[in-house]
Amino acid sequence: LPELNFLDIETTGLSPMVHEILEIGIIKVDREGTISYFEQLVKPRGLISEGNERIHGIHAELVKDAPYIEDIFSSCLHFLTDTPVVGHNIQFDCGFLLTQAIMQKKTLQSNDIFDTCLFSRQVAKKQKDIH
Repeated sequence: LPELNFLDIETTGLSPMVHEILEIGIIKVDREGTISYFEQLVKPRGLISEGNERIHGIHAELVKDAPYIEDIFSSCLHFLTDTPVVGHNIQFDCGFLLTQAIMQKKTLQSNDIFDTCLFSRQVAKKQKDIH
């Protein structure tokens, strides 16, 4: 079995060009089954709307002492390495990572990407077709 990264990112909105990352969570499972974590709240430069806060529960007080994305992004990339990335609607999260990489002039590895959202829809469709 290969190493795998399970990635989830919380943001202030839907557009990586306009909105900001509030939290990055990664669980890495290596070939032996050892689990390691990268979890970091991120302080945005802009506001967190009430509607957005209701979605993920992250509010201004929670991130007031957190580092800015520029301060932790290299550590995030170092943790990811070139290991495959798994996540629900992963293209959304990867869009934010790619935008940050471009803004910070960092290089992203060409990780294989596996989207559990697409997988779950395929499974649900098969289950519906069976019944």
